[in-house]
Amino acid sequence: MSIPNATAGMLAIKPELAGTASGLGSAMMIGGGAALSALAGPVLQIGTGDLALIALMWVSIFIGILFILLVIRRNRTLHLE
Repeated sequence: MSIPNATAGMLAIKPELAGTASGLGSAMMIGGGAALSALAGPVLQIGTGDLALIALMWVSIFIGILFILLVIRRNRTLHLE
């Protein structure tokens, strides 16, 4: 449910740059997924159990929240709200 909202949000900022925003946003999503899977490979070894996966999920959640807060802060400094 978050991917359609994220896509709509990135396309709504400047409608004249919607194509660029779509391409860049999609590349960031694909790149982020690739980086996360590359990180998960060494972390999730045989015998590590489910705690390593849960920790990796929590770390990605906190990174996502950090980026959300950075965008909110940037919007406030640019007076976009």
